Amino acid sequence: MLINLSTTIALSCPACGRLEKDEINIFELPVGKLKQLSCSCGAEKASIKRIDNSRLQINYFCLHCNKAHKIKVSNHKFWYSKKLISLSCRETGLNPGFFGRSALVNEEIKKEKQELELIAAELGFDEFKNPDVMLQALDFIHDIAEEGALSCECSNDIMI
Repeated sequence: MLINLSTTIALSCPACGRLEKDEINIFELPVGKLKQLSCSCGAEKASIKRIDNSRLQINYFCLHCNKAHKIKVSNHKFWYSKKLISLSCRETGLNPGFFGRSALVNEEIKKEKQELELIAAELGFDEFKNPDVMLQALDFIHDIAEEGALSCECSNDIMI
C-alpha cells in the first residue's frame, strides 16, 4: 500500500510578491528536521519543522508587515485538515498565505486570481498587457509612499 500524505502551502514571497505553492510530503519532514521553502526568485519564504510527533512549527516572512511570524500547529491539523488554514499577519490581519489539501489550495488560488482580475478590470487595468504586474507595481509604489520615501519634483511629500 502506498501512503501519500502531503500538504500544500501557498505563500506570497516577501521579496517579489509572487504567490507560489509548495507541496510537502510527510516523509520530507522527519522530527527535528527543518524544511526551507524558497520562492522562484530565490528569496526564502518560510521554514517548517516537526517539533515532535504531535506538533509542527511554521516560520514565515510576511509580505504585508515585512516581519517574520511563527505558528505552531498540530500534526493532525497540518496533514489531515479538510479546510484551508490561513497564515495570518498579526499586525495587519491580512493573510500572506494558507495551507491545506492541494485541491483546496488550487481552488483558493483560482478564486483569488479571479478577484484580482475583477479588481483590475474595475480600475481600468484590463487594457494593460499584464494587469497582474501593474497591480504589483502599484502595490510596491504604495509601500514606498507609506514609508514616506516618495516625493514629487516640487519636493512635496506624497500622502496616502
